[in-house]
Amino acid sequence: MNIYLRSPNDRQNIISSYAAHLKIALDSLQLEARTLPADTAAYVDRMKEYAEHEDNIAQIGEGVAIDAIWYRFFLIFSTRPT
Repeated sequence: MNIYLRSPNDRQNIISSYAAHLKIALDSLQLEARTLPADTAAYVDRMKEYAEHEDNIAQIGEGVAIDAIWYRFFLIFSTRPT
């Protein structure tokens, strides 16, 4: 879920819920966030097909490539064998 696409009220509720969960989370909880540049080649190729007469298509692709990032978040819990 992209939190920035939510309403301000929804964002505050998400953050409050997350904060409440962290207060009761296990001490062994780890959070990992990975960011990867998104593959924009297919997008740029499609844009070229749609608008071959446009002069700024390369700049559009470059702008997307700079700002396009995939985010992946992981919650890591340690477990004890029983």
